[in-house]
Amino acid sequence: MNKVYKNRDEFLCSVFDRAASAFGSKGPKYFQYFGKRLVELSNLQPKMKVLDVATGRGASLFPVVEIIGQLGFVTGIDFSKEMIVETKKEIRYEGYNNVQLLQMDAESLEFDDNSFDYVLCGLSIQFFTKYTDALREMNRVLKPNGRLGLSTWKRKDTTPFFMNIVAKYLRDVCVPYNMNKERGEFGTDESLRKMLSDVGFRKIQVIEEHKTFYYKNEDEWWQEQWSHAGRAAFELIKNLGDEVYNQFKEEVSKKLVENTDSKGIPFEASILYAFGDK
Repeated sequence: MNKVYKNRDEFLCSVFDRAASAFGSKGPKYFQYFGKRLVELSNLQPKMKVLDVATGRGASLFPVVEIIGQLGFVTGIDFSKEMIVETKKEIRYEGYNNVQLLQMDAESLEFDDNSFDYVLCGLSIQFFTKYTDALREMNRVLKPNGRLGLSTWKRKDTTPFFMNIVAKYLRDVCVPYNMNKERGEFGTDESLRKMLSDVGFRKIQVIEEHKTFYYKNEDEWWQEQWSHAGRAAFELIKNLGDEVYNQFKEEVSKKLVENTDSKGIPFEASILYAFGDK
């Protein structure tokens, strides 16, 4: 983690590479839930040609395959080589022949204009350094009257105690690149509508969903945190030494115990789904 990165994208890619093998496999698996919900709300049809941007471990990609059928085709792209490697293993295991995975930059898509019936992007827009460029590219590769469906976290901090503790430990640390842009850019109905309208989408629709997930115990909570992009903060704190990291872990664990109820450790998730036509 002491490596010097050329830019934010390289740093983020390295984080996702390290998370890839366990990504989405720990805890209450909310990535799979919201990936499937995005597909359900998208009203995809058999035979469609679909692009899944920032496909990760296929939270949206695999539900798409079930809908479009053998006469449809889905392409998943991700800038993380290891995400592609791990998801390809699942595709081979399932025996799908109407799926391809490519390592690619969402801000510079390597497809012809008017190539896809539908473009999906689940819980990833905040990681794009030039998100407007990425959205323009998604619009470009859509066929006339094609449709975009994306999801993003609503601007709401459901675990303020955790972020406050992280901020305290990283206060004097030079964080190489901001992992998430401010949710205000993406986390409201108004901001999403403007964002899509500015790059040419029309008939924009935004749907909000709230759902509470539960971790069985502290161990499951910690395992899940290390299995996604949030691990970057943990790695930075761990670099401060084992004593500091153990102190950090003790503080967080104390708060987790305080927030545990009869069902476990709650995680209240608020998601916005946005759709627009080309």
